[in-house]
Amino acid sequence: MCRAAEASDDIITFYRMAKRQLKLAIDTNNNLLKSEAFFSLSKFYERTNQRSNAKRLLELYLEITENLEINHQPEQQILALSRLGKIEFESGNWEIAISITQKRLNLTKNIKNIEMEANAHADLISIYRKMANMVR
Repeated sequence: MCRAAEASDDIITFYRMAKRQLKLAIDTNNNLLKSEAFFSLSKFYERTNQRSNAKRLLELYLEITENLEINHQPEQQILALSRLGKIEFESGNWEIAISITQKRLNLTKNIKNIEMEANAHADLISIYRKMANMVR
């Protein structure tokens, strides 16, 4: 439901569809659908610069996909970790951003995606550089 609204770049419709998807997921007790709704809603909140909401929804998404071991696309989980790491990094929580990026790096090694692995390494480098510049 949400992907079509997101593709049309209509942020209000995208938000409404994500909320409907979450309601449906709660009504049917479908954790996969709930995780998708959390992921979509996090995109909405990130686009509207409500980072604390986006962060919490990404954490809920990752909690569902990791703890309940839902058969989910690992690429989307890596994307969620990337977005969460970016939010933490921009908030100045560098240690958390490093641990998230290292977790992301481990996942990319498991699926053997060289491009995603290179991006995770690049993100780690930029975090360490930023930390080094702040120490000086």
